[in-house]
Amino acid sequence: MPRGRKPLKLEARLYDKCTIVPESGCWLWNGSCSGYTEYGKIGVKGKTKLVHRVSYELHYGAIPKGLMVMHKCNVPSCVNPNHLIVGTHQQNMDDMTSQNRQGRSRGEKSALSKLTDAKVFLIRKDKRANIEIAQEYNVDPSTISRVKTKESWGHI
Repeated sequence: MPRGRKPLKLEARLYDKCTIVPESGCWLWNGSCSGYTEYGKIGVKGKTKLVHRVSYELHYGAIPKGLMVMHKCNVPSCVNPNHLIVGTHQQNMDDMTSQNRQGRSRGEKSALSKLTDAKVFLIRKDKRANIEIAQEYNVDPSTISRVKTKESWGHI
Protein backbone atom coordinates (compact mmCIF):
# COMPACT_ATOMS: atom_id res chain seq x y z
CA MET A 1 0.00 0.00 0.00
CA PRO A 2 1.39 3.45 -0.85
CA ARG A 3 2.84 5.45 2.02
CA GLY A 4 0.49 7.84 3.76
CA ARG A 5 -2.63 6.15 2.40
CA LYS A 6 -5.11 4.75 4.90
CA PRO A 7 -6.62 1.34 4.17
CA LEU A 8 -10.33 1.30 3.38
CA LYS A 9 -12.59 0.14 6.16
CA LEU A 10 -13.98 -3.36 5.69
CA GLU A 11 -17.50 -2.11 5.01
CA ALA A 12 -16.27 0.24 2.27
CA ARG A 13 -14.18 -2.55 0.71
CA LEU A 14 -17.17 -4.87 0.75
CA TYR A 15 -19.75 -2.54 -0.76
CA ASP A 16 -17.32 -0.98 -3.23
CA LYS A 17 -17.43 -4.26 -5.17
CA CYS A 18 -21.22 -4.57 -5.27
CA THR A 19 -23.81 -3.83 -7.92
CA ILE A 20 -27.31 -3.04 -6.67
CA VAL A 21 -30.12 -4.63 -8.67
CA PRO A 22 -33.17 -2.37 -8.15
CA GLU A 23 -35.66 -5.00 -9.36
CA SER A 24 -34.69 -7.58 -6.74
CA GLY A 25 -32.97 -5.45 -4.12
CA CYS A 26 -29.95 -7.75 -4.30
CA TRP A 27 -26.48 -6.31 -3.81
CA LEU A 28 -24.40 -8.54 -6.08
CA TRP A 29 -20.76 -9.13 -5.24
CA ASN A 30 -18.47 -8.50 -8.23
CA GLY A 31 -15.20 -9.41 -6.53
CA SER A 32 -13.49 -12.77 -6.36
CA CYS A 33 -15.48 -15.92 -5.64
CA SER A 34 -14.81 -19.08 -3.71
CA GLY A 35 -13.92 -21.93 -6.05
CA TYR A 36 -16.69 -22.82 -8.48
CA THR A 37 -19.41 -21.25 -6.36
CA GLU A 38 -20.97 -17.83 -6.62
CA TYR A 39 -20.14 -17.12 -2.98
CA GLY A 40 -17.88 -14.07 -2.80
CA LYS A 41 -14.75 -13.97 -0.70
CA ILE A 42 -12.78 -11.16 0.91
CA GLY A 43 -9.61 -10.94 2.97
CA VAL A 44 -10.13 -9.93 6.59
CA LYS A 45 -7.15 -9.66 8.94
CA GLY A 46 -5.13 -12.15 6.92
CA LYS A 47 -7.96 -14.67 6.54
CA THR A 48 -10.34 -15.30 3.64
CA LYS A 49 -14.00 -14.96 4.58
CA LEU A 50 -17.26 -15.34 2.68
CA VAL A 51 -18.69 -11.90 1.92
CA HIS A 52 -22.30 -12.71 2.78
CA ARG A 53 -21.15 -13.76 6.25
CA VAL A 54 -19.08 -10.58 6.60
CA SER A 55 -22.06 -8.47 5.54
CA TYR A 56 -24.28 -10.22 8.08
CA GLU A 57 -21.75 -9.67 10.87
CA LEU A 58 -21.28 -6.00 9.98
CA HIS A 59 -25.02 -5.38 10.35
CA TYR A 60 -26.21 -7.87 12.96
CA GLY A 61 -23.17 -8.95 14.95
CA ALA A 62 -21.59 -12.36 15.40
CA ILE A 63 -23.17 -15.40 13.75
CA PRO A 64 -24.46 -17.66 16.51
CA LYS A 65 -22.42 -20.84 16.93
CA GLY A 66 -23.79 -23.75 14.93
CA LEU A 67 -25.78 -21.56 12.54
CA MET A 68 -25.10 -20.53 8.97
CA VAL A 69 -26.02 -17.43 6.98
CA MET A 70 -28.75 -18.14 4.44
CA HIS A 71 -30.05 -16.07 1.52
CA LYS A 72 -33.78 -15.29 1.52
CA CYS A 73 -33.35 -14.19 -2.11
CA ASN A 74 -31.65 -17.47 -3.15
CA VAL A 75 -28.79 -15.53 -4.78
CA PRO A 76 -25.40 -16.71 -3.43
CA SER A 77 -23.57 -13.56 -4.57
CA CYS A 78 -26.01 -11.24 -2.74
CA VAL A 79 -24.66 -9.38 0.30
CA ASN A 80 -27.71 -7.24 1.09
CA PRO A 81 -28.12 -7.67 4.87
CA ASN A 82 -31.91 -7.50 4.45
CA HIS A 83 -31.70 -10.69 2.36
CA LEU A 84 -29.58 -12.59 4.90
CA ILE A 85 -30.84 -14.70 7.79
CA VAL A 86 -29.29 -17.32 10.03
CA GLY A 87 -30.47 -20.89 10.21
CA THR A 88 -29.36 -24.42 10.88
CA HIS A 89 -27.78 -26.67 8.30
CA GLN A 90 -31.07 -28.59 8.08
CA GLN A 91 -33.03 -25.39 7.46
CA ASN A 92 -30.58 -24.49 4.70
CA MET A 93 -30.97 -27.94 3.09
CA ASP A 94 -34.77 -27.76 3.39
CA ASP A 95 -34.73 -24.30 1.78
CA MET A 96 -32.50 -25.57 -1.04
CA THR A 97 -34.89 -28.44 -1.72
CA SER A 98 -38.04 -26.30 -1.55
CA GLN A 99 -36.50 -23.83 -4.03
CA ASN A 100 -35.34 -26.66 -6.32
CA ARG A 101 -31.70 -25.58 -6.10
CA GLN A 102 -30.17 -28.95 -5.34
CA GLY A 103 -29.14 -29.62 -8.95
CA ARG A 104 -26.63 -27.30 -10.56
CA SER A 105 -27.86 -25.77 -13.76
CA ARG A 106 -25.11 -25.15 -16.25
CA GLY A 107 -24.48 -22.28 -18.58
CA GLU A 108 -27.24 -19.89 -19.50
CA LYS A 109 -29.82 -22.18 -17.85
CA SER A 110 -28.44 -21.12 -14.47
CA ALA A 111 -30.50 -18.35 -12.91
CA LEU A 112 -27.25 -16.78 -11.70
CA SER A 113 -25.53 -16.65 -15.07
CA LYS A 114 -24.56 -13.26 -16.45
CA LEU A 115 -23.36 -14.87 -19.68
CA THR A 116 -25.08 -16.70 -22.52
CA ASP A 117 -23.77 -19.39 -24.87
CA ALA A 118 -23.41 -16.74 -27.59
CA LYS A 119 -21.38 -14.44 -25.32
CA VAL A 120 -19.12 -17.35 -24.34
CA PHE A 121 -18.33 -18.03 -28.00
CA LEU A 122 -17.42 -14.35 -28.46
CA ILE A 123 -15.30 -14.30 -25.30
CA ARG A 124 -13.31 -17.33 -26.44
CA LYS A 125 -12.46 -15.60 -29.73
CA ASP A 126 -11.64 -12.24 -28.10
CA LYS A 127 -7.89 -11.48 -28.02
CA ARG A 128 -8.12 -8.54 -25.60
CA ALA A 129 -6.92 -8.72 -21.99
CA ASN A 130 -9.27 -10.57 -19.65
CA ILE A 131 -9.81 -7.45 -17.57
CA GLU A 132 -11.07 -5.51 -20.61
CA ILE A 133 -13.42 -8.31 -21.62
CA ALA A 134 -14.65 -8.66 -18.02
CA GLN A 135 -15.56 -4.98 -17.88
CA GLU A 136 -17.59 -5.31 -21.08
CA TYR A 137 -19.59 -8.27 -19.73
CA ASN A 138 -19.74 -7.03 -16.11
CA VAL A 139 -18.03 -10.11 -14.69
CA ASP A 140 -14.80 -10.74 -12.80
CA PRO A 141 -11.63 -11.26 -14.90
CA SER A 142 -11.31 -14.73 -13.32
CA THR A 143 -14.66 -15.62 -14.90
CA ILE A 144 -13.25 -14.73 -18.33
CA SER A 145 -10.17 -16.82 -17.64
CA ARG A 146 -12.27 -19.85 -16.64
CA VAL A 147 -14.44 -19.43 -19.77
CA LYS A 148 -11.39 -19.28 -22.05
CA THR A 149 -9.75 -22.35 -20.47
CA LYS A 150 -13.11 -24.19 -20.45
CA GLU A 151 -12.81 -24.60 -16.68
CA SER A 152 -16.35 -23.21 -16.76
CA TRP A 153 -18.77 -23.38 -19.67
CA GLY A 154 -16.89 -26.50 -20.80
CA HIS A 155 -20.14 -28.01 -22.08
CA ILE A 156 -20.05 -25.74 -25.15
